[in-house]
Amino acid sequence: MLRTSNAFTFFQNWKKDPSLWLVRINWLLLPLSLGDMLDESLADSTGNTQALFAAYGWLIWFFVLTCTLIRRAWSLTALRVAAPLTLVATTLIATASTLHWVAFTHSCVIIILVFLPELGNSLVDGLSYGNERRLLLRCPSALYLGPLPLTWVMTVSGIWLGPILLVNSQWFYGSLAIILGIPIAGAGIRSMHQLSRRWIIFVPNGFVLHDLLSTREPFLVRRADISSLGAIKTDASLDSEGLLDISQNALGAVLQASIDGEVEVVPQSRRIAEVKVVKQVLFSPTRPGAALKEAANRNLPRL
Repeated sequence: MLRTSNAFTFFQNWKKDPSLWLVRINWLLLPLSLGDMLDESLADSTGNTQALFAAYGWLIWFFVLTCTLIRRAWSLTALRVAAPLTLVATTLIATASTLHWVAFTHSCVIIILVFLPELGNSLVDGLSYGNERRLLLRCPSALYLGPLPLTWVMTVSGIWLGPILLVNSQWFYGSLAIILGIPIAGAGIRSMHQLSRRWIIFVPNGFVLHDLLSTREPFLVRRADISSLGAIKTDASLDSEGLLDISQNALGAVLQASIDGEVEVVPQSRRIAEVKVVKQVLFSPTRPGAALKEAANRNLPRL
């Protein structure tokens, strides 16, 4: 009876978060593909180099595996910073062996799973309590054109470059790389983590938009003030005085919330902070359909 109950619970959890379970299983199996390939490629390296890559590899693997078990925004950041490293490793150590292609395919599968919107929504919703639901907002499209990849490269370089130089007896440059690299990596992780903390929170009294890239603080749109919520209207004027656009020109569908009452918001600005009275809000969830479905389940006004 106990085994049946445990199996039922497992399948219930799988059905609820299939993307999260797939990431857990694939990351758990990573040492069998990428690990064997790294062992083979480092066979002729010095003992110090082998020890460094082994220590870093197992540390990252264990930390990310732990993150898959803890549903938090920082777990999402850790996953999305670490996952591309698997593809970088298989690309740099390119061979024609079957093992390499297995590791490369496995890395691609992990990256696809890690960047699925469903995984992001599942992890950030671990912060919710009571009758709440968190859904991520899309990354601003401009960040894909350079700032985000550059930040990732600087972060990874700040973590890896110093120790690699030290094990190759480059004491001065290795020490300098560590001194400069640690704060650079810290700043990069902090910047990328901001993208994991942009969300819409459905609460019993309406919904909260939490996007510190667009506004100085989160703001609540009360149920009583919402006149409609749905896809952006084709005749919507983006120059309207009461319009607040926090979609950040993200790729994908944009939702529009029309407000009957007055919602006061402080937009991000390099100038003196000014309160803006908002009548319409544009935002872009990673899964607009899931956001509208949640709104319908809570009987919020729809277009």
